[in-house]
Amino acid sequence: MKAWFESLAPRERRTVLGGGGVLLLVLAYLLVVEPVIGAFAERERRVETLTQQLEWMRDAAAEVAELRAGGADLSADGDTRPPYLAIDTALRGAGLPEPRRLEPVGDGGARLEFEAVPFDPLVRIVGRLRSESGLWVTRARIRRLETSGQVSAQLTFERPGT
Repeated sequence: MKAWFESLAPRERRTVLGGGGVLLLVLAYLLVVEPVIGAFAERERRVETLTQQLEWMRDAAAEVAELRAGGADLSADGDTRPPYLAIDTALRGAGLPEPRRLEPVGDGGARLEFEAVPFDPLVRIVGRLRSESGLWVTRARIRRLETSGQVSAQLTFERPGT
């Protein structure tokens, strides 16, 4: 390679050296500078998303504090049905698919498991169970599925004080 380079005319040598220099600069940009810029942009997007989530959480916390200060009673002491029965009734009324598992846990709890269920209706049922039956979700494992809006869910409900 060195013999070939030395056999070139001085003008051709300068052209090859200049092209090699430009090639090195392009490679340095593509392999070093561009990934760093991309990483900074991704961090910036992530910070913006987390900031929006934090603002939403602060607003929600303020609303909860306001409801508590106003004396809002969020308990549902009147429902004496076993938790698994209250959950089963709520699921049937919502038209959700049949759960893979619904079983009692202890005296005042129940475990619910879905392989695939629409997320939004599931959240509405959880809220309704909280407000109408006094059942709290004490453990949740929710995983998004490839199907749009579908999740697999494992929820454990308990009624405080039982």
